[in-house]
Amino acid sequence: MSEKRKSLSGLPLMLDPAKLDRSPSRKRVKPLVIGLCLGALGEAGFALRFIIPTSTAQESSVHVANERCPQARSMTPVKHSAIWNTLVERSASEEFKERAVEWLSGAVKIRTESYDYMEPVGVDPRWDVFGSFHGYLLQTFPLVHFTLSLTKVNTWGLVYVWPGFEESLKPILLTAHQDVVPVNPETTDEWEYAPYSGHYDGEFIWGRGSSDDNGGLIGISAAIENLISVGFEPSRKAVLAFGFDEEASGLHLRCSVQLEKRYLIPFGEQAFAFIVDEGEHWPVAALIAEIEANPVAPKLSRDNMFYDTLLCTAVGSAEIDPDMRKAILASIISDEALRAVESIIFEVPLISSLVGTTRAVDIIGGGVKASVSEVINIDTQLVKPIAAKFNLSLTSFGEVITDPSVPSYGSIVLSDPWGNQLDPAPISPYKGSAAFDILSGTIKSAYNIHRGLSGDDNIKVYPSYMIGNTGKTKCFSILYLMLLKLSENTYRYGHGNGLGGRGIGNIHTVNETILVDSLLEMIEFFTALILNADTATDL
Repeated sequence: MSEKRKSLSGLPLMLDPAKLDRSPSRKRVKPLVIGLCLGALGEAGFALRFIIPTSTAQESSVHVANERCPQARSMTPVKHSAIWNTLVERSASEEFKERAVEWLSGAVKIRTESYDYMEPVGVDPRWDVFGSFHGYLLQTFPLVHFTLSLTKVNTWGLVYVWPGFEESLKPILLTAHQDVVPVNPETTDEWEYAPYSGHYDGEFIWGRGSSDDNGGLIGISAAIENLISVGFEPSRKAVLAFGFDEEASGLHLRCSVQLEKRYLIPFGEQAFAFIVDEGEHWPVAALIAEIEANPVAPKLSRDNMFYDTLLCTAVGSAEIDPDMRKAILASIISDEALRAVESIIFEVPLISSLVGTTRAVDIIGGGVKASVSEVINIDTQLVKPIAAKFNLSLTSFGEVITDPSVPSYGSIVLSDPWGNQLDPAPISPYKGSAAFDILSGTIKSAYNIHRGLSGDDNIKVYPSYMIGNTGKTKCFSILYLMLLKLSENTYRYGHGNGLGGRGIGNIHTVNETILVDSLLEMIEFFTALILNADTATDL
């Protein structure tokens, strides 16, 4: 028995590794990085992800992947090639890089936090910070504000319209959000650079919102500012919608009525050629491998209930190893002793799982998504026997299930406290879809041009489910149903993960960053998307 194991003898069964079933750890199998469709159960519509093909993938697997995941050709702007080439050359310059850094860094410095519980606009003063953000956008992108018309929705929501000279063409809708997740004051000291510093270290821009979603908003705005600066005038109208409460579940924006009046009434349903909303954009197989290879390290802290268990064991058990007892008791005041105890007890997986967070990627296939009513019914049926067993009344989402005339000892109430339950959104078309081909072809083009590559095989684009919903899309679709009216071609994708997974980091947590090179590629992506959509004849 090792010294660490020996020192644990005398602890209760749950703490003694010698008395636990220590099953061998699961073998990690390196996943093939090929273009497979990856699905997950979720409530939202459609996302795009990209991966880099591996040379080790078997030919038959690649064939299956290609069959399941149709690939569009890399789509470089042809009609507007002179404009495209000029802007690509510009984006490669050090001068433009410095400007892009300033654009995003300045945006990050404005603390546009939105919270779960906020009073309405005009009542809660915390919304007022968006006035400073609007002023910053006006100053930073003057051509956008001079050329595009702007409507403000509920004071802080921004809807820009870039008119096209061909009215018969359906417009495109690009979205982003101005607000960011609040920074927990208790974590401020954990940030390598202050969370609203917008610090640039020569490679990354640091700060809350740098990647979610100031990066996307600045990427869209910069692309249009560039296009206007070289004299581009679109044939196809483009609409930009920048929400301000996405991180607060989109409860305040109320922009759907504005969009309905402006587009659905004059143009009828399916008014937009396509919608691109923020979404997932990770190299999936690499992500799985990374998660599996880097488990969350458990940490023993004095304010954890399990620490009290250790203390009680130390003072109450006569069988505990004397050295272990001393270490536990010393850890009350000694950080060194606390870490020593931590290193010993977390050898046992069961103890580690009690204190830390366990995780494993174990769903790698898709399925048929259940509707809200199905989920409610399943939950209700699961709870009914429990209510009956303990003589409790049961109310499920407003419906009284048990007989109210029968006395009960208590009650169970199933409800949605947020009131924002949504049925799964429909799958946006991707096989034989002109909109999907334009979007995926543009992704390939931006990826290639940024790396000086050519051809269609450097990157594969494939569909997947978006696991969650976003405030913007819920708002724009009148709690999702409006989505069917605006456009069936609604794609959740953000071109921010440029270099094999290093593009963005730590969304919603400490040390959020974005790689500046990814920001530059994002600008190129939106530029190419607008130019490609402008000349498409089959949207």
